[in-house]
Amino acid sequence: MALTEEQLINYEITGEFKTVFVVTKNVIKKDGEVISVSNPHRRPIDSNADISGESQEIKDLCSVIWTPQIKQAYATFRADQIAHPFGKIPKG
Repeated sequence: MALTEEQLINYEITGEFKTVFVVTKNVIKKDGEVISVSNPHRRPIDSNADISGESQEIKDLCSVIWTPQIKQAYATFRADQIAHPFGKIPKG
């Protein structure tokens, strides 16, 4: 009886600012047969994130989808959120 554990990794790209989600699941097998799969864990990576510590696969993916326009649009969006944390208050 041999128990093994594998980690499955998938990527999702979503939203206007191309947030990358790293989705991991742990799979436990007994003699090659799957006996348990964990719930997926989703970790977001936004286009302003420091990805220097990420895997080369993630770096390569992000370098393709995070164009300078995407990065600038996200930076503008975040600056507006910081300047107006409760939304813009209507005048009048």
